[in-house]
Amino acid sequence: MKHSNWGLKLVFGLLGGIYTVVGGVLLALAITRADNMLKHSVLAGDNTAFGIVGLVFLPLGIAFLIVTLLLARADKRRARMREDLLTWGSRVKGEVVDVQIDYTVRINRRSPVIAKVRCVLPSGEVTMKSPRLWDASPAVGDAVEVLYDPMNEKRYVIEFQQK
Repeated sequence: MKHSNWGLKLVFGLLGGIYTVVGGVLLALAITRADNMLKHSVLAGDNTAFGIVGLVFLPLGIAFLIVTLLLARADKRRARMREDLLTWGSRVKGEVVDVQIDYTVRINRRSPVIAKVRCVLPSGEVTMKSPRLWDASPAVGDAVEVLYDPMNEKRYVIEFQQK
């Protein structure tokens, strides 16, 4: 099961880069023209328009770049947790007990599914919830494998079999 926000990272990264460059150029243009405007008082209105647009675009671009970095960090953390669980975690068998379609998200007329999996851990029987699944389509009663951290059972990864 792969979680990747590559589409979001691409969109926010491109928007951030473009907005930052455009905002920085317009702001720099407004500042350099302000020095020239002191000598020649022609087109003074254009100077403030460049400055205002630059002041709007530059922070938006920086915000988009920050969102891109946060998404990349979340993906990296998720991948690191999965690697840690593969290395140090315990593996148990589980069974899909419920599958729900998540209608709050819809992309290309498709909605992801969320599966609830019941498995037996040392602390007892636990029901775990999967993240949104786009590629896997589990059915009730399917056998799955659950990787979990014995020190913190809230850290887990459910591995679904591809059909």
